[in-house]
Amino acid sequence: MIFQDSHHKKGEKMVTKKSYIALLVCSFFCATYAQDKNDIFTTTKPITEKAALHTDSLEPKIDITNKNREEIAKTLNVILADLKILYVKAQNFHWNVVASNFAELHTFFGKIYDELSEKIDAVAERVRALGFRADGTMKEFLAKTRLKEEATVPAAKEMIRILLDDYEAIIRSLRFDVEKSADLGDMGTNTLLADMMLKMEKTAWMLRSFLQ
Repeated sequence: MIFQDSHHKKGEKMVTKKSYIALLVCSFFCATYAQDKNDIFTTTKPITEKAALHTDSLEPKIDITNKNREEIAKTLNVILADLKILYVKAQNFHWNVVASNFAELHTFFGKIYDELSEKIDAVAERVRALGFRADGTMKEFLAKTRLKEEATVPAAKEMIRILLDDYEAIIRSLRFDVEKSADLGDMGTNTLLADMMLKMEKTAWMLRSFLQ
């Protein structure tokens, strides 16, 4: 019985000692985990900051200020809207023209909207190259265009006159925008718009020739 009591006391001491050691080990690992956890969160912030800087670095660095790029992009989106409305008119006239020289006008109007399609693509891609979103919905185009939609199907001669008026209106705007883009230091847009203006002037001459 005495032996059992002694053994029992010994066992209690051993358990107490083991518990103490276990407590020390647990404390050590908990402290280590806490430190590791702190290290994880302290390294997360710089990574996030680097990611934000990486996103910023995707903005075009082409020697044009952000303010100027934004202003040019807004101008281009207005031009894009004008071209898109004119494109729809030319396509409408291509489909619905009725005249004794139908084949000639049908082909001519088709050529016009094909050329406008290329111009639309070039302007939209220039907006993207400047780091901004190109408008892409009819709602946006109608809100920004300076032209009027054609709700009717006019006579063939009137179709030509409508297209001529729109072409000349865009040419007048382009003449101003060509100078503006140069003043804002964007020779890429300047070249694009100058070339577009030159080609549209040729088409306007052809349209006038039909009316003479």
